[in-house]
Amino acid sequence: MNTPLCQKTIIQQLKLKNFNKPINFHLYDSIDSTNRVLKDLPKSTSIEIAASETQTKGRGRFGRDWHSPHGENIYFSSKWNFFFEPTKFSALSLIVSLAILKTIEEFKFKENISIKWPNDIYWFNKKISGTLIELNKDNEKNIEVIIGIGLNVNSNFANSPLNMSPEKPWGSLYEINRKYFDRNLIISSLIINLDKYLTDFIDIGAKDFLKEWQKVDYLYGKKTTMHKGNEILHGTAMGINEAGLLMLLDEKGKTHYLSSGEATLHST
Repeated sequence: MNTPLCQKTIIQQLKLKNFNKPINFHLYDSIDSTNRVLKDLPKSTSIEIAASETQTKGRGRFGRDWHSPHGENIYFSSKWNFFFEPTKFSALSLIVSLAILKTIEEFKFKENISIKWPNDIYWFNKKISGTLIELNKDNEKNIEVIIGIGLNVNSNFANSPLNMSPEKPWGSLYEINRKYFDRNLIISSLIINLDKYLTDFIDIGAKDFLKEWQKVDYLYGKKTTMHKGNEILHGTAMGINEAGLLMLLDEKGKTHYLSSGEATLHST
Protein backbone atom coordinates (compact mmCIF):
# COMPACT_ATOMS: atom_id res chain seq x y z
CA MET A 1 0.00 0.00 0.00
CA ASN A 2 2.63 2.55 1.08
CA THR A 3 6.07 2.26 -0.53
CA PRO A 4 8.84 3.33 1.89
CA LEU A 5 10.95 6.39 1.15
CA CYS A 6 13.92 5.36 -0.99
CA GLN A 7 16.81 7.60 -1.96
CA LYS A 8 17.80 5.29 -4.83
CA THR A 9 14.35 5.50 -6.40
CA ILE A 10 14.24 9.28 -6.09
CA ILE A 11 17.69 9.65 -7.69
CA GLN A 12 16.75 7.26 -10.52
CA GLN A 13 13.67 9.33 -11.28
CA LEU A 14 15.69 12.53 -11.27
CA LYS A 15 18.19 11.04 -13.72
CA LEU A 16 15.39 9.83 -16.00
CA LYS A 17 14.22 13.45 -16.19
CA ASN A 18 17.77 14.71 -16.82
CA PHE A 19 18.02 16.54 -13.52
CA ASN A 20 21.70 16.57 -12.64
CA LYS A 21 22.17 19.31 -10.06
CA PRO A 22 24.07 18.24 -6.93
CA ILE A 23 21.75 17.11 -4.13
CA ASN A 24 22.35 15.77 -0.63
CA PHE A 25 19.58 13.57 0.77
CA HIS A 26 18.70 13.09 4.43
CA LEU A 27 15.95 10.47 4.80
CA TYR A 28 14.59 9.35 8.17
CA ASP A 29 12.08 6.94 9.62
CA SER A 30 11.24 9.48 12.31
CA ILE A 31 12.50 12.98 13.02
CA ASP A 32 11.25 15.93 15.02
CA SER A 33 11.20 18.33 12.05
CA THR A 34 12.67 18.17 8.56
CA ASN A 35 13.06 21.96 8.58
CA ARG A 36 15.05 21.76 11.81
CA VAL A 37 17.37 19.13 10.30
CA LEU A 38 18.28 21.41 7.42
CA LYS A 39 18.71 24.45 9.65
CA ASP A 40 21.34 22.56 11.63
CA LEU A 41 23.38 21.55 8.58
CA PRO A 42 26.53 23.47 7.61
CA LYS A 43 26.39 25.73 4.57
CA SER A 44 26.46 23.92 1.26
CA THR A 45 26.39 24.73 -2.43
CA SER A 46 24.25 21.64 -3.07
CA ILE A 47 20.49 21.39 -2.75
CA GLU A 48 19.77 19.82 0.62
CA ILE A 49 16.72 17.56 0.90
CA ALA A 50 15.24 16.12 4.10
CA ALA A 51 12.23 13.79 4.22
CA SER A 52 10.84 11.52 6.89
CA GLU A 53 8.26 8.78 7.28
CA THR A 54 6.90 10.75 10.22
CA GLN A 55 7.59 13.92 12.19
CA THR A 56 7.17 14.22 15.94
CA LYS A 57 7.17 18.02 15.96
CA GLY A 58 6.05 18.92 12.47
CA ARG A 59 4.52 22.38 12.26
CA GLY A 60 2.81 24.68 9.84
CA ARG A 61 2.20 28.41 9.77
CA PHE A 62 1.61 30.21 13.07
CA GLY A 63 3.30 27.33 14.92
CA ARG A 64 0.42 24.93 14.37
CA ASP A 65 1.07 21.19 14.61
CA TRP A 66 1.14 19.25 11.35
CA HIS A 67 -0.39 15.78 11.72
CA SER A 68 2.18 13.23 10.47
CA PRO A 69 0.95 9.62 10.35
CA HIS A 70 3.81 7.20 9.67
CA GLY A 71 4.53 6.17 6.09
CA GLU A 72 1.48 7.76 4.50
CA ASN A 73 2.31 11.27 3.39
CA ILE A 74 5.16 13.55 2.36
CA TYR A 75 6.99 15.47 5.10
CA PHE A 76 9.67 17.21 3.11
CA SER A 77 12.07 20.13 3.37
CA SER A 78 14.57 21.58 0.92
CA LYS A 79 17.32 24.15 1.41
CA TRP A 80 18.38 26.57 -1.31
CA ASN A 81 20.85 29.43 -1.52
CA PHE A 82 19.88 32.53 -3.50
CA PHE A 83 21.62 35.78 -4.29
CA PHE A 84 18.61 38.07 -4.28
CA GLU A 85 17.04 41.15 -2.76
CA PRO A 86 15.19 39.91 0.37
CA THR A 87 12.48 42.52 -0.14
CA LYS A 88 11.39 40.64 -3.26
CA PHE A 89 10.62 37.44 -1.37
CA SER A 90 7.06 38.46 -0.42
CA ALA A 91 5.82 36.32 -3.34
CA LEU A 92 8.00 33.31 -2.55
CA SER A 93 5.30 31.24 -0.85
CA LEU A 94 3.03 31.77 -3.86
CA ILE A 95 5.72 30.52 -6.24
CA VAL A 96 6.33 27.46 -4.08
CA SER A 97 2.59 26.73 -4.02
CA LEU A 98 2.47 26.86 -7.82
CA ALA A 99 5.36 24.37 -7.96
CA ILE A 100 3.49 22.02 -5.60
CA LEU A 101 0.31 22.32 -7.66
CA LYS A 102 2.26 21.63 -10.86
CA THR A 103 3.62 18.47 -9.24
CA ILE A 104 0.14 17.31 -8.23
CA GLU A 105 -1.17 17.94 -11.74
CA GLU A 106 1.54 15.71 -13.20
CA PHE A 107 -0.13 12.82 -11.38
CA LYS A 108 -3.43 13.41 -13.20
CA PHE A 109 -5.06 15.78 -10.72
CA LYS A 110 -6.48 18.97 -12.17
CA GLU A 111 -10.14 19.60 -11.42
CA ASN A 112 -11.22 21.42 -8.28
CA ILE A 113 -7.69 21.85 -6.92
CA SER A 114 -6.73 25.41 -6.05
CA ILE A 115 -4.40 27.52 -3.92
CA LYS A 116 -5.59 29.46 -0.91
CA TRP A 117 -3.35 32.47 -0.40
CA PRO A 118 -0.59 32.35 0.50
CA ASN A 119 0.41 28.69 0.43
CA ASP A 120 -2.32 26.12 1.10
CA ILE A 121 -3.43 23.64 -1.57
CA TYR A 122 -7.14 22.83 -1.47
CA TRP A 123 -9.34 20.19 -3.07
CA PHE A 124 -12.82 21.69 -2.87
CA ASN A 125 -12.78 22.91 0.76
CA LYS A 126 -10.27 20.35 2.05
CA LYS A 127 -6.64 21.21 2.70
CA ILE A 128 -4.21 18.73 1.18
CA SER A 129 -0.92 20.62 1.43
CA GLY A 130 0.76 23.43 3.35
CA THR A 131 4.13 25.16 3.35
CA LEU A 132 6.43 26.66 5.96
CA ILE A 133 9.24 28.85 4.63
CA GLU A 134 12.13 30.06 6.77
CA LEU A 135 14.80 32.54 5.65
CA ASN A 136 18.32 32.93 6.96
CA LYS A 137 20.08 36.08 5.76
CA ASP A 138 23.75 35.23 5.28
CA ASN A 139 24.71 38.73 4.11
CA GLU A 140 22.96 41.64 2.43
CA LYS A 141 21.73 39.65 -0.58
CA ASN A 142 22.72 36.01 -0.08
CA ILE A 143 19.67 34.28 1.36
CA GLU A 144 19.39 30.71 2.62
CA VAL A 145 15.84 29.49 2.13
CA ILE A 146 14.36 26.41 3.81
CA ILE A 147 11.05 25.27 2.36
CA GLY A 148 9.05 22.79 4.41
CA ILE A 149 6.18 21.05 2.65
CA GLY A 150 3.51 18.77 4.03
CA LEU A 151 1.52 16.97 1.33
CA ASN A 152 -1.20 14.50 2.26
CA VAL A 153 -0.79 11.63 -0.18
CA ASN A 154 -2.08 8.26 1.06
CA SER A 155 -4.00 9.11 4.24
CA ASN A 156 -7.71 8.44 4.51
CA PHE A 157 -9.17 11.20 6.67
CA ALA A 158 -12.80 10.15 6.20
CA ASN A 159 -13.18 8.99 9.82
CA SER A 160 -10.31 10.95 11.33
CA PRO A 161 -10.76 13.22 14.35
CA LEU A 162 -8.94 15.84 12.29
CA ASN A 163 -12.03 16.19 10.15
CA MET A 164 -14.49 16.56 12.98
CA SER A 165 -14.18 20.34 12.59
CA PRO A 166 -15.99 21.37 9.41
CA GLU A 167 -14.12 24.69 9.42
CA LYS A 168 -10.73 23.13 8.62
CA PRO A 169 -11.20 19.69 7.06
CA TRP A 170 -8.23 17.73 5.69
CA GLY A 171 -8.01 15.81 2.43
CA SER A 172 -5.44 13.75 0.54
CA LEU A 173 -4.59 12.61 -2.98
CA TYR A 174 -5.87 9.16 -2.06
CA GLU A 175 -9.29 10.54 -1.17
CA ILE A 176 -9.59 12.26 -4.53
CA ASN A 177 -9.49 9.07 -6.60
CA ARG A 178 -9.03 6.20 -4.12
CA LYS A 179 -5.57 5.37 -5.43
CA TYR A 180 -2.32 4.97 -3.51
CA PHE A 181 0.81 6.71 -4.79
CA ASP A 182 4.55 6.06 -4.59
CA ARG A 183 5.75 9.07 -2.63
CA ASN A 184 9.25 8.72 -4.09
CA LEU A 185 7.93 9.57 -7.55
CA ILE A 186 6.11 12.61 -6.21
CA ILE A 187 9.20 13.80 -4.33
CA SER A 188 11.36 13.57 -7.45
CA SER A 189 8.83 15.64 -9.41
CA LEU A 190 8.56 18.09 -6.53
CA ILE A 191 12.32 18.68 -6.51
CA ILE A 192 12.36 19.35 -10.26
CA ASN A 193 9.39 21.71 -10.15
CA LEU A 194 10.70 23.60 -7.13
CA ASP A 195 14.01 24.12 -8.89
CA LYS A 196 12.34 25.35 -12.08
CA TYR A 197 9.85 27.68 -10.41
CA LEU A 198 12.40 29.12 -7.98
CA THR A 199 14.97 29.67 -10.73
CA ASP A 200 12.41 31.41 -12.93
CA PHE A 201 11.25 33.52 -9.99
CA ILE A 202 14.79 34.66 -9.22
CA ASP A 203 15.35 35.51 -12.90
CA ILE A 204 12.08 37.29 -13.74
CA GLY A 205 10.22 37.99 -10.51
CA ALA A 206 6.57 37.20 -9.76
CA LYS A 207 4.95 39.17 -12.60
CA ASP A 208 4.96 36.35 -15.14
CA PHE A 209 3.30 33.98 -12.66
CA LEU A 210 0.18 36.11 -12.14
CA LYS A 211 -1.90 34.49 -14.89
CA GLU A 212 -1.02 31.02 -13.62
CA TRP A 213 -2.05 32.04 -10.10
CA GLN A 214 -5.32 33.61 -11.24
CA LYS A 215 -6.48 30.30 -12.70
CA VAL A 216 -6.20 28.54 -9.33
CA ASP A 217 -6.97 31.35 -6.85
CA TYR A 218 -9.25 29.84 -4.17
CA LEU A 219 -10.13 33.19 -2.58
CA TYR A 220 -10.73 35.34 -5.65
CA GLY A 221 -14.09 37.12 -5.61
CA LYS A 222 -15.06 35.62 -2.24
CA LYS A 223 -16.04 37.39 0.95
CA THR A 224 -12.99 37.05 3.14
CA THR A 225 -11.98 37.83 6.71
CA MET A 226 -8.30 38.51 7.21
CA HIS A 227 -6.70 38.06 10.62
CA LYS A 228 -3.36 39.83 10.95
CA GLY A 229 -2.15 40.03 14.52
CA ASN A 230 -4.80 41.91 16.48
CA GLU A 231 -6.23 43.43 13.32
CA ILE A 232 -9.27 41.95 11.58
CA LEU A 233 -10.27 43.06 8.07
CA HIS A 234 -13.38 42.14 6.10
CA GLY A 235 -13.76 42.42 2.36
CA THR A 236 -13.66 40.71 -1.01
CA ALA A 237 -10.46 39.04 -2.16
CA MET A 238 -9.36 40.53 -5.48
CA GLY A 239 -6.35 38.39 -6.27
CA ILE A 240 -2.68 39.31 -5.88
CA ASN A 241 -0.48 42.04 -7.29
CA GLU A 242 2.97 41.77 -8.86
CA ALA A 243 4.61 41.73 -5.43
CA GLY A 244 2.51 38.76 -4.32
CA LEU A 245 0.40 40.84 -1.94
CA LEU A 246 -3.22 39.88 -1.41
CA MET A 247 -5.63 42.63 -2.47
CA LEU A 248 -8.65 42.88 -0.17
CA LEU A 249 -11.41 45.32 -1.16
CA ASP A 250 -13.37 46.44 1.90
CA GLU A 251 -16.98 47.66 2.03
CA LYS A 252 -15.88 51.30 1.76
CA GLY A 253 -14.08 50.67 -1.51
CA LYS A 254 -10.58 50.78 -0.05
CA THR A 255 -8.08 48.16 -1.21
CA HIS A 256 -5.78 46.71 1.43
CA TYR A 257 -2.50 45.12 0.33
CA LEU A 258 -1.51 42.28 2.63
CA SER A 259 1.80 40.44 2.84
CA SER A 260 0.80 38.05 5.62
CA GLY A 261 -2.12 36.91 7.73
CA GLU A 262 -4.74 34.20 7.85
CA ALA A 263 -7.68 34.34 5.48
CA THR A 264 -11.04 32.71 6.20
CA LEU A 265 -14.21 32.82 4.15
CA HIS A 266 -17.44 34.30 5.47
CA SER A 267 -20.95 34.13 4.05
CA THR A 268 -22.05 37.72 4.54
